[in-house]
Amino acid sequence: MQMPIKATRPPHGKKRLFSFSGQARQPRSASAPARSPRSRTVDPREASAVRLQALARGRQARKRSAFSLAATHDWFAGVFGFESGAPSSQALRERNAQLLFPAEEACLERLAQLRSALDAECGEAWTAPDRRAPHVAIDIRPESASLLPPAPAPEVEPPKASYLSRLKKKALYLESRDGAVALLQARARGRRARKQKRRGAGEEAEEGVEASTACFPTPVDCRPRPTARSLLLGCLLCVPLLLLSPLLLLCLAACYAYLRLPYLLGWVASKAITRLGLFGYPLTFGAIHLSPWLELRPARLHLRLCVEDFSLSNPPSLGCPHRHFVSAGAVDFLLTIDLHWVKELLRTGRLQPVPIHFEHTSVRRVKLYFELTRGELNVNGLAREIAELEVRARRSCCALSRSCCLPWRPPTPPPPNLLRLWVGAVRGLSRRGAKPYVAVKARGVVLSTATGTLLGGEGEGEGEEWVFDDEVLLRISDPSTVLHVCVYSSVGRDRLLGQWVLTLKYLVTQPDYCKHAPPLTRSRDGSISGTFYLSDAKLRGSAVRALGPSELGKGFSGEVDMRLHWMHAAGLPPPPPPKRRTAMEQLNENSGETALRLGNVRELRTALSSLPLRLSCGEVAFRDVSVGIKDLFTGYKGDIEMDLRDELANCRSTSSRDRLYEDRAEEVTDVVNMKDLFLHPVAAKDGSGLDLTAFLDGLLFDQLVPEALKEVFGTGLGGQAIGQILGGVAARSAEWARGVRRGFVSSGQGRNIPRVSPKAVL
Repeated sequence: MQMPIKATRPPHGKKRLFSFSGQARQPRSASAPARSPRSRTVDPREASAVRLQALARGRQARKRSAFSLAATHDWFAGVFGFESGAPSSQALRERNAQLLFPAEEACLERLAQLRSALDAECGEAWTAPDRRAPHVAIDIRPESASLLPPAPAPEVEPPKASYLSRLKKKALYLESRDGAVALLQARARGRRARKQKRRGAGEEAEEGVEASTACFPTPVDCRPRPTARSLLLGCLLCVPLLLLSPLLLLCLAACYAYLRLPYLLGWVASKAITRLGLFGYPLTFGAIHLSPWLELRPARLHLRLCVEDFSLSNPPSLGCPHRHFVSAGAVDFLLTIDLHWVKELLRTGRLQPVPIHFEHTSVRRVKLYFELTRGELNVNGLAREIAELEVRARRSCCALSRSCCLPWRPPTPPPPNLLRLWVGAVRGLSRRGAKPYVAVKARGVVLSTATGTLLGGEGEGEGEEWVFDDEVLLRISDPSTVLHVCVYSSVGRDRLLGQWVLTLKYLVTQPDYCKHAPPLTRSRDGSISGTFYLSDAKLRGSAVRALGPSELGKGFSGEVDMRLHWMHAAGLPPPPPPKRRTAMEQLNENSGETALRLGNVRELRTALSSLPLRLSCGEVAFRDVSVGIKDLFTGYKGDIEMDLRDELANCRSTSSRDRLYEDRAEEVTDVVNMKDLFLHPVAAKDGSGLDLTAFLDGLLFDQLVPEALKEVFGTGLGGQAIGQILGGVAARSAEWARGVRRGFVSSGQGRNIPRVSPKAVL
């Protein structure tokens, strides 16, 4: 017979004592001898009751380690049916409605209306995806009917105060401080000097500006400027030469073409790579000097290549102060290709590794600038703009191919802004007995489905399948966004069971470029549906290294049935203003998405090692390298943007803003400068070539990165790097102090000063 448990509270506020006889035990007196804890006998029922009480009050979380806590949590979850991490279907709809319609109260009704409109437009293409149309190009749907009333006309902002009035207010407010008026006058004199310099009527600026612009002399542009006068003069000179000797004129034209051949090659390479490879993103080569020659014994091909004035531009949509993201004055290298592999290919029909030796490599006048403009880092803007150009080119080609018989050119369809994803079922998970749920992640937004239903009852086996039937709508307009679909276990801890990765631009440009089980169904409206392979927690099998069904393989952690459609929905309200992020936060986000695209590191190294290349190199030299990293530590605005905030407020045109940026960029001297950086030769012990993975390890990770860090922080350049970091932190602190001062001025005489935290301002 089980005895009742009764608890009483003794005097002096001591802990509760349990008695199984119905009476409370009296506390032991202080004079009683102490008992050894090992000799104490504990009733099993009393111990179990105490443990349950401690677990209910949360004491077990403070007494046990993390591993013991996780094990106990999983045991209690399996016994009592406790689940975590997976919300209900209603919670998923509410969360999705709040993300799409954040400023409306009836967001659930708006979400239902949007889904009904999308279903009516797509028709059977979305509800019945089994009707395949594999040979039909992606159809661009007309814009959906707007669910919102027409937006009112924007109100015209009142004109801002002039520069002199703001200067007077600053002087009146800061006249009590020493040197404040002198500082404002010095800034005014500097702006006046820059204006005179642009007009060409003034003399040279101060000596500091001359020293800053003299660090890297601008190369002289010797290319002729075609004008009407020079063209007329050339025609007049060609007429008597043509009358005297046509052969002489032909020789002169051939000589001129030979002398201008490097610039012609640079122009052709720039246009070809810009139009075909980067889809219109500007990349330029000033001149390309190419000198090949052939050696017969032994059979070798020597190639001397020199590229002048190489540059990759900053995103044009951002309008960065510096025109180029990375540039190099000259890149010169001499390589030798052994041609014995051609003989083996002709004799046996098998391709042997191609030996390539870089005898000499020299890179001069390298400039690299990390800049934060309009709240976006130029690295992220570069990836976004190239992806947008690629998607636009693909959609324009599809529109032209369908309307080739029309006498007019159809307009370019609007860019997509809404991702619709439906999760059907998950099967073949690596962990048995787990209750899975699916989480869809994209740029910090996470939407989780409810826990799936086991198909066929409660039985569990190797071929268990979980059914979901949940739909997710995400507002995504950036085609460089990485879609990350994760499958978690809701029993105990949220353990990752499988994941699937895709860059959104491939939904338009190449839907087959993902891990899927063939065949993949493509509908007329552009949606794709099928079974997609899941990789494990280490991303094994996530990346597609080549095209074709033979490379797809099988999933390392099961598979998931999904349907995806990235479309343009005109019924969506205007997006809310983006969240402010620092440059380091954006750089970390870009690095995380790049790691997801590359997949498992070991598989990537294996794929690179399997390429039929054997590389080796001689000495590599870098001269006159400058890197600007100050904007990475300035917070939410770049250094030049904060310095010119008053002038930019008065700019009414893009050309005036560009002139301000150009003048200020010429004055930038706080960059890390490295004069000379030399790398040792990289080759095998016997002098032969290495595979691509070993070559990159020996050149980049074993030499370039350590030598660059040693050159920067081991010499006087360490002061420049630390100076840039401290300068960025100082600019960020000044912005915070300016916000505090703005709150002080708006509060009158200092009473009721609002509390401004550094996190809120920065």
